[in-house]
Amino acid sequence: MHRVGKDIIEKAKEGRLGIVLEGLKQIRRSVNRRVLAINRFNGKLQWVSKNSKKLKGRLNSWSFRKLQNFIEYKARWEGIPVVYVSPGSNSQTCPICGCRGELNGQLFKCPRCGWRMDRHLNAAINILKNPR
Repeated sequence: MHRVGKDIIEKAKEGRLGIVLEGLKQIRRSVNRRVLAINRFNGKLQWVSKNSKKLKGRLNSWSFRKLQNFIEYKARWEGIPVVYVSPGSNSQTCPICGCRGELNGQLFKCPRCGWRMDRHLNAAINILKNPR
């Protein structure tokens, strides 16, 4: 992670650019979210986890902010600005017309203008277009 962070800082220094990252503060909360539903084992209405125990274990073991912390302190050391943007609906918004589209697996399709692109690249374009 240190090497990846260093490479990102070097690229930003070459182009005299800032760095834009998604804010990941609520990611654990979304992984561990529970909903009010009928428990399939006892038939009672109670708070039930949305994700399986195995999936929650895998997702909670990730170090979400570690790379961001490395990038942030290395950027501060070099005097490069770091901006955090909201992760909400970046991959679901069309960068051309601004309407909310639909995701089909890894592909984003805009119903209004017909824009098609990988959803991660689409999110990157939206973040670069208007960092909130």
